[in-house]
Amino acid sequence: MLLSFILCGITGIIKWPGLIHFLGLNYQSMNIGVMTVIHDWSGLALCVLTMTHVIMHRKWLVTMTRRKLHP
Repeated sequence: MLLSFILCGITGIIKWPGLIHFLGLNYQSMNIGVMTVIHDWSGLALCVLTMTHVIMHRKWLVTMTRRKLHP
C-alpha cells in the first residue's frame, strides 16, 4: 500500500498542470504516457488495497466509533 501511495503521489505531482513548465522541463523530455499508466494503475491498486485494509479492520473501526459516539 505504501509503494502504491508513493508511486501515485510522485507521478501525480509530476503530472500537475504547470509544474513541468515551472521546472523548465517540457513534455518531450518526459514520457508522460508511461507516467500516466503508472499513475492510473498505482491509484487503482491503492484504492483496492485501502478497501481491503478497511474490510480487514472493520471490527476495530466499529468498536472505536461506538466507543467515541457513546461514552
